[in-house]
Amino acid sequence: MTTLKVSKKSFALRAFVIILLLVLLFAGRVNCQSAHHELSVSYGIQSTTELINNNELMDSFLRLFTLGLLHSETTNSKATGPVLFSWKYIPKSRWGFGVVAGRMKGSYDETIGSYWFEGKTVNHCKYSAFTLAPEIDFRYLQLEKLTLYSSAAVGLTFLSQEVNNSTEKSNYFDAHVSLIGLRYGQKLAAFAELGFGFKGLINFGVNLEL
Repeated sequence: MTTLKVSKKSFALRAFVIILLLVLLFAGRVNCQSAHHELSVSYGIQSTTELINNNELMDSFLRLFTLGLLHSETTNSKATGPVLFSWKYIPKSRWGFGVVAGRMKGSYDETIGSYWFEGKTVNHCKYSAFTLAPEIDFRYLQLEKLTLYSSAAVGLTFLSQEVNNSTEKSNYFDAHVSLIGLRYGQKLAAFAELGFGFKGLINFGVNLEL
């Protein structure tokens, strides 16, 4: 039993030392990177802007909370984007600082009815959104061609909604968090991010290092 405990402790100590050396090695590689700028263009899927303006989920809540007395149905939902452009400055460190801008648009038809009236109201809705936000990222692994990172952005979204030819404009605070991002390449690289916010659940594109 004593030998087994010593063996486990020895293995744990070796594993810790190896991991520590790898972290120091990767940190050294990151810190040795020269300061530079990066430009990116990308496309997102399932952004929060699209989710907010798509009322299919709200249809179920409306029917539930009014016990079926009021109901609505969203059909013909379409959305493009967001298409995103970003500039980022990476000093000689793990951090990157920049700005991201994105634009998307969509449309849907909304049919509203009630228990008391047989008639239905059909609304034709269109919307477009422009988002501008400062962004920061942290690069916890950077090799010659492979970079793993996380990022966060907080800014403003300017929303324009058109319902039956009547236009309303508004703006609100918006945000995005990329839990994991992967960039592969050197000067010109491809990248993909998995996260939640105005950039989409999945965001992928190309990145140019200047």
